[in-house]
Amino acid sequence: ARDSRPVEFNVDDAEEDVLIRTKDVVEASVDETDRIKLKARYGEVAEEILAEASDARYLVIGRRKRTPTGKAIFGSVTQSVLLDAAVPVATVMSDE
Repeated sequence: ARDSRPVEFNVDDAEEDVLIRTKDVVEASVDETDRIKLKARYGEVAEEILAEASDARYLVIGRRKRTPTGKAIFGSVTQSVLLDAAVPVATVMSDE
């Protein structure tokens, strides 16, 4: 029988989960990880990314393919970051 009690999940848990997943991806993709800082934040996504990247040499962000309609309806965090970043930004495209 499946347990129907709600699972307790808070912001700290979410941040830790994101950091673990990100660390796995970075370690699988980059040879030297000792100079990479991983952080998780919540709030307005583009604003949080830009605030964290203010003292970086450059910023790498992932993005998903979207239809023009999807971009118009939901906006684009990637577009906001690209337009407002004070440092060079590279994007990595994903079909998912």
